[in-house]
Order: sequence, then structure tokens, then C-alpha cells
Amino acid sequence: MIDENFRNQIYTWMDAIQRTAPLVHSITNYVTVNDCANVLLAIGARPVMSHDPREAAEITRGSQALELNLGATEYLDAMFLSGQAAREKGIPRVIDPVGISGSTFRREALHRMLSELQPTAIRGNYSEIHALLAGTDTGTGVDAVVDAAHPALSRDALAQGMQNYLRTLAFPMILVASGREDIVASRDALCFVRNGSPRMSRVTGTGCMATELLAAFLAVASGEAAFHAAVVATAFMGIAGEIAEETAPRGSGSYHIALIDALSTMTAEDIAGRISVGEA
Repeated sequence: MIDENFRNQIYTWMDAIQRTAPLVHSITNYVTVNDCANVLLAIGARPVMSHDPREAAEITRGSQALELNLGATEYLDAMFLSGQAAREKGIPRVIDPVGISGSTFRREALHRMLSELQPTAIRGNYSEIHALLAGTDTGTGVDAVVDAAHPALSRDALAQGMQNYLRTLAFPMILVASGREDIVASRDALCFVRNGSPRMSRVTGTGCMATELLAAFLAVASGEAAFHAAVVATAFMGIAGEIAEETAPRGSGSYHIALIDALSTMTAEDIAGRISVGEA
């Protein structure tokens, strides 16, 4: 999969983000909003965080991508108004299904989003994506607990389930599941991203940050290129985790800072040289 054309696309997308500075409207949760803004700034994109339904759709109409985080259920009205504006404008709509593995309310909100907003992509952890496919609880909280709660759920079984699910939809969509190996799936393509560090799970918000990266990359890539852009965005976060692992002391605080440092200094050459993916 990592051929010369794919490597050239990495350079193209990195250049496009830094040259055009796409504005990403994020309606995200208060736990990670600062990190979400910083990760977009780190790669050269621009964040705007508007949660008020009186202005959210207008802000979206001036943006190049929309990211919706179900950890912010108090802003659902704004999410749907922004989502409709994004769909009308034809810009990417990226959803992070935080906590749907333990909340019927959030799963129902996500299903309504699927019907009304036709998302471009959904990115969550293994538990959350499994909950989307199964339509039921798969754990509690917001952590990626699928290994403990569902030891029989293998990477390959989840990946196949993701593709089967995507083929039932009336519109094209990309699914990304983060776990031991990240899974990126469309109706017709499937790959596994092997970049990352175990220390990423000890810092709150790395999943939310990864969703922001996905929205930024999809803002500069569309059509058939969107799948590969999702792969690169997923690898980008994992590679940043690896670089932070190499440069930070053992503590979580310094690792957090090193993660933002890595995101802000990483080049297209770094991604092309370190990306590790495999096809199904």
C-alpha cells in the first residue's frame, strides 16, 4: 500500500494543510477542548470551538470541516444545526462517538446523526466502534476496554464487521477504530495502522486529538483520496506517540507535552519514513 503515489499524497496533504490552514469547527467536550485546539494549531490548521446553537451553523458555514464529539451531549442541538449546515455545504462531517459503549442516550444520538447528517467518517476506540456495529452496550466509561470486556473480539473480526456495516449504508463513510492496531475501513478498502505507543492511553484526550487530525486531513482530501487521507491522519497520531515515547521522561505530564511537540514539528518526511500499515 505504501507505494510512491501514496508517499506523494502525504507530501501533498501536509503542504495543503500548512498552506491553506483549514478551519475546523469542533463541538467537543470540556475535558479535551484545549488539546483539540492545540493539535489543530500544531499541524497548521485552525480551530474554532462554538457550542451555542444561535451561531453554530453560521460558524460551520465558514469552516472547511466539522468535528462532533459525543462527550459533549449538552451541545446536541448545536451539533445537529452545524451538521446540517456542513452537509448542505458539502464539507467533511467527522464524529467521535465518545462513550457510546456505555450510554443508550449517546448511541441513539449517533444513530440520528447517521440518518440526518450522513457523516464522512466516524472515529472511536474498539469498544465504541463495536457498540456502533452491535447497537448495544459493550462496556462502561469512555476507555478502550474491549480487550478486557470482550476478549473474543479480534482485530480481524471487528475489521470485517466494520466493512459489512459500511456496505449496509446508503452513503459512503469511513470508519476508524483505535486499539492494539488501528483499523481504517471503507466499503471497498481496509488496512491496519501499527504506529503508536502504550503511553498514549495514559494521557486524556489522545483519541479526541486523533479525531481532530482526521477532520483536518479530510478537509484537504476528498473522493477516493479520503480513505488514504484517513490512514495518514491515523498514522500521524501514532507516530507522534512514538516520537514522544522516545523523547519524554517517564511521567505522563512530560509525555503530554512531548506529544504536542511531536505533532507540531513532524514533517511529511517523518510520516513517510515511519508510517507502518498493513492490508487485510
